Amino acid sequence: MNGKEWGKFLSERGISGQSQSAMYTFLENAPDAVYISDLRGKLLYRNMKAEEISGYVREEVLGKEILANRMLSPEDKGKVGRLLRLNEMGKATGPDEFELIRKDGSRIWIEVDTTPIDVEGQKVVLGRARDITKRKLSEHRLAASEIRYRRLFETAQDGILILDADTGGIVDVNPFLIDMLGYPKEEFLGKKLWDIGAFRDIDLNRDAFAELQRKGYVRYEHLPLITKGGNRISVEFVSNVYRVDGTAVIQCNIRDITDRKRV
Repeated sequence: MNGKEWGKFLSERGISGQSQSAMYTFLENAPDAVYISDLRGKLLYRNMKAEEISGYVREEVLGKEILANRMLSPEDKGKVGRLLRLNEMGKATGPDEFELIRKDGSRIWIEVDTTPIDVEGQKVVLGRARDITKRKLSEHRLAASEIRYRRLFETAQDGILILDADTGGIVDVNPFLIDMLGYPKEEFLGKKLWDIGAFRDIDLNRDAFAELQRKGYVRYEHLPLITKGGNRISVEFVSNVYRVDGTAVIQCNIRDITDRKRV
């Protein structure tokens, strides 16, 4: 819809003069894609940003129903249909995420919200769409990173404890340490390091935690521990502080060196 067509569109709805020009300028320069459709989803207007995001020029989509165009992935058409029914009932929707198929075949993610509005007695839907592809890719990379971390944590051949850096409370323990010390996971979680029966030297461990908070790193070559079964073992204990999503945590790596020390 060009300026002349926009003027006609608004004139038919009782909006004229400077209001037409101001509204057209505002929508054409909006940072997000903006469109107007009727309640059945037939596109009446879309701005330049919508062309940029989709790759389709206006003449290719105006006058056509949203559900009939090729920009929607098949799995999203049912979702869009439900949103159109909500619009028909006068309800706003969103934000909702959709995968958009661009004219060149590439796919991007968009976030859409819609608001039914009344223009001189005629109901139309004002929609806004924002390209969120970068955010979605970041989320996918983060999820993949968390999966990789969890796999490494679960399969590591050293004992690992994760502590809250402020309180010293244990927030996670890996299977290897559970097997090494013989304590069930429930006896680790929420406890302080020096509350665990394996760490008999309370003073040493309180001091080690205070030192770790100060320095951000602590290492013990031969730390004696007692397993739940009463066996005495010697471990190499290395801890360091780092941040996860702005929160400081402590990772303790514990390696059984009993055989090495005996040799």
